[in-house]
Amino acid sequence: MPTRRRKKDRKNFIIGGLLIVVVVETFLLFSFSRPSKTVQLDKSIKQTKKVSLAKSPSTLKAVRVSPPLAEKSLPGQAKEVHKGIPAKTVVGRIAIIIDDAGYSKETCETLKSIEAPLTVAVLPWLEHSRHLAECVHEERKDVMLHLPLEPHWNQERYPEDYIIKTSMNHRKVERMLEEALKSVPFAIGVNNHMGSKATESKRLMTIILRRLKDKRLFFVDSVVTNQSICKNLAGRLKLNFARRDVFLDNQNSRDYIERQFAQLAKRAEKKGYAIAIGHDRPLTWQIVREQTAALQKLGFRIVSIRELLE
Repeated sequence: MPTRRRKKDRKNFIIGGLLIVVVVETFLLFSFSRPSKTVQLDKSIKQTKKVSLAKSPSTLKAVRVSPPLAEKSLPGQAKEVHKGIPAKTVVGRIAIIIDDAGYSKETCETLKSIEAPLTVAVLPWLEHSRHLAECVHEERKDVMLHLPLEPHWNQERYPEDYIIKTSMNHRKVERMLEEALKSVPFAIGVNNHMGSKATESKRLMTIILRRLKDKRLFFVDSVVTNQSICKNLAGRLKLNFARRDVFLDNQNSRDYIERQFAQLAKRAEKKGYAIAIGHDRPLTWQIVREQTAALQKLGFRIVSIRELLE
């Protein structure tokens, strides 16, 4: 009996051992079969991340602006300047003033097609000056008086006493300024039309800027001469004041104006703000419409000159 029991126990031991081996092998086979599935999961996760990053608007680049702006608006170096700018970051504020308005009433219809808060500087005493100023105001955009001031030289003909000159006496300067303001209702500020000689004259600009201070109006220097004394004078008078950074359309061509917009963007990014002046021309209006939309997509904020000064 003991011998039979020992044989039976040995048999059970062997069977049990075999069962353990089978269990262990099964476990090992199952374990080693998992890595390939894990790798597939990792790949799918990585692919998902790549897709989400590709579609995410967390960064905006110039190349993502819809045509034709991506092709021409901010070419060359301008694309590098704005590469990787977060969409919600305000890169800089930009104010755009459109000068020489008042010759045509069609300007009003053009203005209605642009949502950006532009500022329109209206020349005094023209056929459409009053109508245009009223229209700009109704469109909730800022009106400025584009005040004709004496240049060193002038190739255009103007009526007598249309331009304020350095030779005029104090009383006449004030009277012409008052009449000019009356012809452009809703004007909240003034900038100079021409004026390379006038803005170098401390006597003349003191008369004008003091009167603007009394009326709580601001002055924007168009900077048509490097010898302008307006900035220092406005500082002493504590007058709200700003200076033009970029002329947009000294050349009436698309390539030139778009390059100037690229310079404007660089200035705004560097300083935090920039002021541009363009003129009441069909091509300028068209590109302003395009570029204001593009700049906002790049993170710039288009503001009125009033907001910038405030």
